[in-house]
Amino acid sequence: MVTDKSIFPLDHQQNKTREKSQQIRKRTRHIFRQEKKKKKKNNSKKRLTEKEKSKRNQPNAKMDVR
Repeated sequence: MVTDKSIFPLDHQQNKTREKSQQIRKRTRHIFRQEKKKKKKNNSKKRLTEKEKSKRNQPNAKMDVR
């Protein structure tokens, strides 16, 4: 079986566009993942500060009860 560009002119073009769309998809997925990680990191920072505040407030509250 002979595969020649003249016989299947569309195949070559389709492969090119397919590869390009895959590259774009990979890139966008990568960007979204990065943003997700950043959000997660920021949230964890906020949570840490809240925990620290509660730790600071607890001993004072215990002392007030006594």
